[in-house]
Amino acid sequence: MTKCVRFCGAYTYRLTRRHSMILLIISFLLIILVILHLYARRHQNLRHGATVIGDFEYRPANFLKGQHPNETISYCRFNYGLPDEIRWSEITIHPTPEMGAESPYRVIYDVITGTAYAERAKHDAVTYVTQATPEFLYHVVEIARFWDGPISLSVFVPNYDLDTTMQIFKHLCHCYVGMSKVSLHIFYPKHLLPVIIKRESIATTSSPPTTVASNITREQILQQKLDNYRRLTNKTRAEYIKRARQKKAELMMVKLQDHRSYYQNVKFLDCSGPVSSDVPTYRKENNLVYPINVGRNVARNASRTNYFIVSDIEMVPSDGLAEKFLRMVRRLMGEKKRREGCVFAKTVFVVPLFEVESGEEIPRHKDT
Repeated sequence: MTKCVRFCGAYTYRLTRRHSMILLIISFLLIILVILHLYARRHQNLRHGATVIGDFEYRPANFLKGQHPNETISYCRFNYGLPDEIRWSEITIHPTPEMGAESPYRVIYDVITGTAYAERAKHDAVTYVTQATPEFLYHVVEIARFWDGPISLSVFVPNYDLDTTMQIFKHLCHCYVGMSKVSLHIFYPKHLLPVIIKRESIATTSSPPTTVASNITREQILQQKLDNYRRLTNKTRAEYIKRARQKKAELMMVKLQDHRSYYQNVKFLDCSGPVSSDVPTYRKENNLVYPINVGRNVARNASRTNYFIVSDIEMVPSDGLAEKFLRMVRRLMGEKKRREGCVFAKTVFVVPLFEVESGEEIPRHKDT
């Protein structure tokens, strides 16, 4: 028996030495096959098992699904006649913060004025600064949901993109009380003024009718207009300028007719967002460059607090981030200096960002 065991052991040893490479390859392949089998089995169990947390496609404002706008209450303070019209006579147009008058863009601040933190001292709040184009506006609801402070949002609105923006904001402002935190500012190329489209003019728009006697020359018409302007008084001149601006806006509406095939009303089923996530915009249809840094600077410049956080609109703040930051400032600076308006000059505080896999539930704090 002992001889048999020794013989088998010696034979096995010689065999393994002679074919060691082949055995290693076979062992490696077996290990790979086992791993792949276990991986496939695990994912099969997930597909056929119970629904797991995060088994969904992320959609901003999904928590408002099934709710409908309250038509009697708006949580936003619109200015300049918006959202139904735009009164240019009430507006001050500003250059952009980074280039001034040489910039190809222009800015209108406080199209909507946030009211939720209007009475809060500037040292006692942190502003969330962000920018967007109309198709991403619904992400602001998630920011308003979790951010404990004012929100400064700038939106790029060339041509009829202002109308699209106002449709979305008018709907949101009747849906969610958190929209009272948002101050809205708009910027646009200076040769593409923002436009509000009158609902009755969407179907057909024609040039304003003009009647001119056939025996009057062009020079006589111009001279007549010049004489009429010279006869204006200080009181009547303002009314004349108002009528001229209104006529110019009507002519712009006629020019807009060329782009009417792209424009459409934004349709909503409920407060959770538009029926289609593909919101058509003038910027996309005409391949305009989106000046993201201009948008950031506009929103930052409009902030009225000592501190602000600059972020993209698709980012979602964690719970209590603003209050935690203010507590940190109190600890580092002291309450007395903070109340006196002292700030950390030329100081940037870095906030870490974290990504989650598609379909995962967004964690509310770092422990999860």
